[in-house]
Amino acid sequence: MAFQSILFKRGFELIVVLFIAVPLSAHDIIVNKQYQPESLKGTLPPVSPAVVVNCTGLLSCTHKCLPGSVADVGDPSCECCSEPGFCETKTDCKACGKGTYQPDGGATHCVACPAGTEGKEEGSTSCKGCSIGHYNNRTGSTECKECLAGTFSNSTNSTYCHQCPLGFNQSEPGQDKCLPCQPGYHANVTGTTNCKICEPGSFSSQDGTVNCTLCQKGWYQPKKGQGNCLECLEGNFSSQKGSTQCEQCQPGYYSNTNGSSSCTPCEAGTKSITSESTSCDPCHQGTFSDQGQSYCTLCDLGTHCDHEQCESCSPCPSGQETRILGAVNCTLCSPGWVKDGDTDDLCKPCGLGWYQLKSGQSHCIECSEGYYCPCTVCGPRPCPADASCPKGSVQPIYATCPKLFIKQENGSCIPTVWFYVAVTGVVVMLSALAAAFIFRRKQRTNVYSADLTPLRREGQPVYQGL
Repeated sequence: MAFQSILFKRGFELIVVLFIAVPLSAHDIIVNKQYQPESLKGTLPPVSPAVVVNCTGLLSCTHKCLPGSVADVGDPSCECCSEPGFCETKTDCKACGKGTYQPDGGATHCVACPAGTEGKEEGSTSCKGCSIGHYNNRTGSTECKECLAGTFSNSTNSTYCHQCPLGFNQSEPGQDKCLPCQPGYHANVTGTTNCKICEPGSFSSQDGTVNCTLCQKGWYQPKKGQGNCLECLEGNFSSQKGSTQCEQCQPGYYSNTNGSSSCTPCEAGTKSITSESTSCDPCHQGTFSDQGQSYCTLCDLGTHCDHEQCESCSPCPSGQETRILGAVNCTLCSPGWVKDGDTDDLCKPCGLGWYQLKSGQSHCIECSEGYYCPCTVCGPRPCPADASCPKGSVQPIYATCPKLFIKQENGSCIPTVWFYVAVTGVVVMLSALAAAFIFRRKQRTNVYSADLTPLRREGQPVYQGL
C-alpha cells in the first residue's frame, strides 16, 4: 500500500489534492519518490525522481499502445488517460528498448528478455532464443554469446554451453557439437580444444579415445600419433609395456616367433653365436654346452662325447683315456699303464715291481714271490737259484755278491771302486790295441805305394800319351 496523489483542477484554478490509500498497480505513478514493486524489479524502466504530472482531468484516450511499446510513465499524454496503456496519440507510446519486449498491447512496462534469449531490436514483441552454438545466462541481454572453444550447445534457448566430453574436442567457438579424437589422439579431460597426440610407445585405434594405450610386451611403436603398435620380429623382443623399440636377443638366446616378450635360452648342448638368433645350433662331437651358451666347450682330458648336442662330456671308462681336448672316443691304456675309472682321469704307469702286459686294464699286477719284474711290460722272470726274490721284486737279491761287488742292506749288489778301476783298465788297454793296429796298417800302405812307382832316367821326357 502507498499513498497515490491524484491532482484535479476545477473551475478557477482550484487545486484539490486528495490522498487516497490504494494498492499500487503496474501503471501507477509515484510522485517525488522512485519506487518499483519487488515483483517488477528489473522489468520497469526507472522512474525519474520528483516527477509531477499535472493533469487538468482524465483524458479519454483512444490510442492503445501496440505490442512492443508501452505507455510512457511520466508523460501526461499517457498518464492522464483514463485507462492505463493508452496515450493521446500513437507516437506518445514508447517502444521497448533492446533487451526487453512486450507481447501485449496496452501495457505500461516492458519485460526483460529471459536467460537463453536475446533482444537485438527496439520495439520487440518477443525475444529471440539463442541459436545453436550460442548461450545467454543473463536476463535483459541484447545478444547471445558464442560457446567458447572446447564447449558446445546443441539446442536453442541455451543458458549455458556444455564442455566437450572425454575423448572429444572442439577448436572453434560457436559450435553445436564436439568432434571425436581421431585414431592416434586422445582427450583425457573435459573441455578440450585440441586432442593430444599419442606418444611413442602408445596408440589409440578408435575415434573418441580417452587415454592412449601402451604397447603390450612384445610390441613397440617408435612414432607419435599412431593407431596401432608393431610386433617385434623373430630374434627380437620387448619386455616392457610402452616400448619404443625392440631389443635383439643376445648370443646364447633366441626367439622364433613374432611378438616375443623375452628370448629363450639355448638348451644345453646347443649354442647361438650371434645376436638376433631365431634358433640354436647343436654342439658338434667332442664338445658340450650348458643352457644359454653362445659357444660349445671342448671336452676335457679324460672325457669324451661321441654324438652331437652333448649336455656334458662323459668320463672314459676304466682302462681307457683321452689325452687330447675335444675327444670323440676314448683310447685303451697301453701295456704297463692302467686307469681306475673311479679315481683317475688318465692312464698311469705301473710302479716298480708291478707289471701289466695287456692294453685297456684298470689295475697293475704285483710281481709274485720267487719272481722278479725288471720292467712294467716285462712278464715275471724266475728268480736265480743263488738269489732270493720276495713279492714285488724288480731284480734278484743274491746271498753273496760277485767279485768287485758289495752287498747292500736290502740284499742287492752294487759295484765297488775296484770294479770301476778294472773297467777303466780294460778300456785303456783296448784303446792302445786299436791305436797300434791303425799305425801298422798305415805303414803297410806306404810301402806298397813305393813299389808301384815307375823307373826312368834323369832327363828323359815323361810320356804323357797322345
